[in-house]
Amino acid sequence: LKREQEAIEISQQMANQGIELDVVSYNTLLALYLRLGQPHQISRILTEMNQRLISPDIVTFNTILDYYAKLN
Repeated sequence: LKREQEAIEISQQMANQGIELDVVSYNTLLALYLRLGQPHQISRILTEMNQRLISPDIVTFNTILDYYAKLN
């Protein structure tokens, strides 16, 4: 889990330096948060993507669906 946390911190550093995240970056972050058991981050990430005019793609939705499918 340490590597996942480091990846999240790197993405935050990127944002602080003005480096724009793309849909692949957001999908990676989404998968990391879900792997860390933080599904509450889904709405935050989707909202941020929407604010930055980045459309979710099939990977975004499949990542979310896969997470919830594995809960049962």
